[in-house]
Amino acid sequence: MSHSRFLQVLAATAAVSGALAIAADPAAAKLYRYEWNRSESVLIEKPDSKQCPGTCYSIGGQPFGINDRIGEFQSVSTTYDSGTHDFFWSSSFSEHKGKLPNGAWLVINNGPMPKSDDSSAILYMDGVTGRLTAYKFNKSKKANSWKKGILLGSWDGVVDLATDGTNSTLSLNANMADINNHAFGDDWMGVQFDERVGLWFHPVKNLAATYDESGEITAFKKGGTSWLDSGGNGMETEVVPEPSTALGLMAIGALTAGIKRRRDR
Repeated sequence: MSHSRFLQVLAATAAVSGALAIAADPAAAKLYRYEWNRSESVLIEKPDSKQCPGTCYSIGGQPFGINDRIGEFQSVSTTYDSGTHDFFWSSSFSEHKGKLPNGAWLVINNGPMPKSDDSSAILYMDGVTGRLTAYKFNKSKKANSWKKGILLGSWDGVVDLATDGTNSTLSLNANMADINNHAFGDDWMGVQFDERVGLWFHPVKNLAATYDESGEITAFKKGGTSWLDSGGNGMETEVVPEPSTALGLMAIGALTAGIKRRRDR
C-alpha cells in the first residue's frame, strides 16, 4: 500500500470511528425533525370532538386537529438541535375565503398536549415586524401568557412571512439556549422536543402587536385565529444524521469502493 493510500485509509477510519462513537452514545446531541403534509394525511371522518376539535387527521395513530378559518393549512416542518438548541419552524397555508395569517403563537414540547403544560415557553410570531417574543407559558392564561407574564426573550428579524396573496409561509429560525437553560425546575423544557413532538399552534390574521423598549408585548391584537393541535402522546419525529455521521457513512462507502476496485484489478 502506498503512503498516500495509507493516509486516505487512516482518515476514513477516523471519520468512521467518530461517526460510530456518536451513534453509539445515546446522550450525544441529535437533530430532531417533524414534518406534516396535508396531502399525505388520513382524515378521520367522525372524530371525538373532545380529543380532536375541528378537522381531524390520524398521524401515526395519534389525533391531529386543525381549523382552517383564516387560511388552509398545507404543511408544517420543524427541527430542533439538542446540542446547539437551534430551533426552526415553518408552516404553509393557502388562502381560505380570501384570508391568510400574518402571525401566530406556538407552544411545543415532547409529546403531551402543550396547552396543559407549564414547563414550556410560548412563542409569539409577528410576521409584520419579523419579531419573535417568548414568555413562560401559563396554562391558566394560555394565549394571554404575555399579560403580566415572565419575558424569556425577544428577537428582531427571525420571523419571516412570505406571501403572494394566495399562498403564504410563516417561519422562524432562532437559538433557544438561553430559554431552555432557565432555572424553572427539573421539568422545564422551554422550546424543544425529542423522539416525539406535541404542538399547540394558532395562526392569527390582521395582527397588530406593539412592544416596549425592553421587548415586552404591550398589545397583541388580532382579527381571528385558527389552529393546529396535536393530541394523545404527540407525533413521532425522526433523527436527522449530523454532518459528522454523514461524513463517516460517506467514508465507509468510499473506503469500501476503493477496496473493491483493488480486488477487481
